[in-house]
Amino acid sequence: MNFAKRISIVFLSLILAASAFAVDFGGSVDNNTKLGTSDFDSWSLTQQNSLTAWLKVPFNSDGSLYLATEGTLAYSLYVPNLSDSKNTSNFMVDIDLLKLGGVFNIGDNLLQLNLGRFYLSDVTAIILSQTADGVQGVFTANTFKASLYAAYTGFTNAQFGTMNDGVTSTYVPDYKKVYCWNSPYIITGATISAPYLFANQTLGAEVYGVFGTGGLRGSNSGYNRGYFTVFLNGPLAKNLYYTFTSTLGINDGISNLTTATVSYYPDFLSSALSLNATYASGEAGPFKAFQSFSSNIATYAYNSPEYTSLFKLGLRGSIKPIDSIYAVVGTDMVLDTGKESGFRGVQWDAGVKYQPFTDLQVSLTAKQFYDFKKESNNSTAFSLNASLSF
Repeated sequence: MNFAKRISIVFLSLILAASAFAVDFGGSVDNNTKLGTSDFDSWSLTQQNSLTAWLKVPFNSDGSLYLATEGTLAYSLYVPNLSDSKNTSNFMVDIDLLKLGGVFNIGDNLLQLNLGRFYLSDVTAIILSQTADGVQGVFTANTFKASLYAAYTGFTNAQFGTMNDGVTSTYVPDYKKVYCWNSPYIITGATISAPYLFANQTLGAEVYGVFGTGGLRGSNSGYNRGYFTVFLNGPLAKNLYYTFTSTLGINDGISNLTTATVSYYPDFLSSALSLNATYASGEAGPFKAFQSFSSNIATYAYNSPEYTSLFKLGLRGSIKPIDSIYAVVGTDMVLDTGKESGFRGVQWDAGVKYQPFTDLQVSLTAKQFYDFKKESNNSTAFSLNASLSF
């Protein structure tokens, strides 16, 4: 019996076993409309509509062994200049979740296993925020928590998430295709932490390695990177908490990413106030330019810079005046930490989300970046988002 037949028999057996238990499913219809400009003389329009459906199939009575999947069909329209009729549009499909999951009790401890396609983020949510096909094991005990992870990115859709193939470049997908294979990498990682180690503080460390390999969209063979992160978080006083992370990146030299946040949660209308700082090294001093693995936008500037050669210091506040309304406002100053060190610009954002009932959310956001050195990087954008779940 060949391998394909064996896999088919296994999945058929699982489906038959699941038929005795309740299957959970649902979805959402989403709309995202964005208007943007750099100089207020011309405006661009980005419009995306999507339909997402999800399914969870349990294989036992308590749901500790299950199959979960989620897929999206999206239509995107981009008009570079509203005064011009030129535009680009495309349909996209994605399977962003397809995993077999299990949670097992081992004495007083817990073991969680995931196999298939699922999303994973590192502790910074900057270095790795990626959907990939792989396996993960998470062991949770009273005094520590440990996890192992290994995955491959080449079969995912690049239109829904790209990786950095260079310090200043990202992998560019083919938006003319419905499904575009992603840049091929193997990801390996391990995390260990000690919750409430002392005075309710949590101390931990993460290590990730990404290795370029071959795939359906070419080869990254030989382009490898490593990341080692230490993190610490916990309470400072009543309603006052902090998080701290520091990462050494290894890629033809040593680079650094450091983040720190102090958050205060007053007993007033579910409000919060946080002070945030992020440092990403540039080509200056002892460090090389930092480069994350997953592509993440660091500022609202028109050129959408990655987390490299910058220092960002900001203040953010949120409030929920009534149950159905959530509002947030924030501002940052941005400095260059590379060869052209100095003040880069300032940015602000504000948003309000209205949720009249559980299945409907409507939000409006505004963002602006002002570059003191290069006016062409100035950016202003307004976004309207709506989501209806079913």
